[in-house]
Amino acid sequence: MPDHLLVLPRDVTELPEAVALAVRTSGADERCVLWLNDMERYLGPGSLSLHDIRALRRAGTVVLGTMRSRIRKDLPDDELLRIAETFEVPRLWSPDELDRARTELGARGDHRLRLALSQAADFGIAETLATGPQLWQELSRASVVGGNPRGAAVVRAAIDLALAGLDDALPVDLLTELHEDYLPGRNKQLIGPEPLEAALVWATSPRDAVTRLLIPEADGFRAFEYLLDAHLREKRPGPGLLPERVWEAALAACSKRHHRFSVAIAAHANTRLDVILRALTPLAEGADVEAMRALGLLTEGHDRKLAAGWLQRAVDAGDVLSLRLMGNHHFRGRSHDAANDWYRRAAEAGDEISQSYFNEPRPLPPPPPSAPPTPDPAKPGAEGDEFEDDEDEGDYGPTPRTLRLLEAAFQILADRAYDAIEMIGDSRVDLGPNHVSVFSDLPVLTWGANTEWRRLMARCFDDLADDIAADRWPQPTCTGEEMAVHLALAEASYMAEDEPELVAEFVKGVPAEQNDYDWGLCLDVFLEDTDVLFLYEPWAQGVEDPDHTVGRMLGVANLEAEDWFTPFREEETRDPERGFRR
Repeated sequence: MPDHLLVLPRDVTELPEAVALAVRTSGADERCVLWLNDMERYLGPGSLSLHDIRALRRAGTVVLGTMRSRIRKDLPDDELLRIAETFEVPRLWSPDELDRARTELGARGDHRLRLALSQAADFGIAETLATGPQLWQELSRASVVGGNPRGAAVVRAAIDLALAGLDDALPVDLLTELHEDYLPGRNKQLIGPEPLEAALVWATSPRDAVTRLLIPEADGFRAFEYLLDAHLREKRPGPGLLPERVWEAALAACSKRHHRFSVAIAAHANTRLDVILRALTPLAEGADVEAMRALGLLTEGHDRKLAAGWLQRAVDAGDVLSLRLMGNHHFRGRSHDAANDWYRRAAEAGDEISQSYFNEPRPLPPPPPSAPPTPDPAKPGAEGDEFEDDEDEGDYGPTPRTLRLLEAAFQILADRAYDAIEMIGDSRVDLGPNHVSVFSDLPVLTWGANTEWRRLMARCFDDLADDIAADRWPQPTCTGEEMAVHLALAEASYMAEDEPELVAEFVKGVPAEQNDYDWGLCLDVFLEDTDVLFLYEPWAQGVEDPDHTVGRMLGVANLEAEDWFTPFREEETRDPERGFRR
């Protein structure tokens, strides 16, 4: 992004100033990028709010962040992460990328690139160019007589403190105090450790003019991030990952409010309930609502009663989000009626996700079947053949009247969608003052979609109506069409219930059948699954993320809003030149 101003806050405390600068500068016709490197440092208290995001979007500011997958996996639900558009950057390069790197090597002959390509099957190219594997090997060999045992001890202490949640620069005094524990052997002097000053010089000296084991920053040092990943590849997170003294040092070093949240999240990743409580209870007892809410989230896996108590305290303090989280808590405890009550309270208090929960398209049950014709005793099979099925298997499926009414529902929804686009353009919708037919009926993650996305959604209704007109079942080819089926079935069922005269016009000339308007049957034969409806469930928020627990368990795909119109299968792709009706 050339010609953009880079806005880089050092930590979460600088976010308000950074947002204000980006909005103000973008308003002055200079484009900005708000860069959140290691995005986990900017979550929790003081992080970007939905109000901030909307202000940045209106100003045209690009917000970019990075987060390692191991960290994303261990984070509890976060509103900012839920609305983010995620791009996964694989550690290993693709064959095309490797070919381009080889072409570059042939043109320039850079020895660093040659080394990276030679190790591409084992390490990422970027890791090797940043000397990550080399640094880890050097660190692993340093704790020997004649090596750099004190330097290695300082670096390993910095690694463990970072894994304990201290993501700011670590002061020299803290590393000096703690590193002795990392020198090998009982008698630390037998190995002949070098002086501390020499140890710091070794640890902070750049390798190959790229990076170093310890990165000097502000008034302290930060361990090179690759080393944390390498350490966790050898020893996975758990209660025994870090020494007790590290946790004690991390808690003692929590001089700022956001430090306590970082340590609590690190303790959550290592299933240390005691550390979670010690980190956040002092804040919660001081009426910090976000700390109460965080305790409710982070302690649930250990003690459900304790978690509910903290969420209740946050609710009593007026926290709207905790109303929804309490609903999630009861849902996971299989108390669905209680969960529904909490979601209703959250919706009434203005929580958009809970409002969306009550907006899920649910077709009404079919009308009771009319009485079957009286059998003619003179005809064969009138008696004793009640289990015989003379119906041709090819007749299985929705009746002609059902399909005709569903076709009308698709057309009506398409018209409403195009009308809405002309009225609202790119404006955000909701269930309140900005309610708009069709688009407010979609899951909340789509409410901020732009005009182009909305036109693609409108076309889904038209495509499915055309399928019925062409004497085909309306079987979806993408997630957008799946959602269109759910909305159309709900619309058709309401018409069948409330507007019989209108329905009579739509199905005029089509003979009635006993199982007309069986919407459950339509769901069964048109859809492979109903995964897209998870987007309405507060307890499943984030399921669109491929790394979400529910998403991985159920194998859901293409639920991210930008993926809604990606075909499920290449052979079912619709004609890309078909255009739009309006």
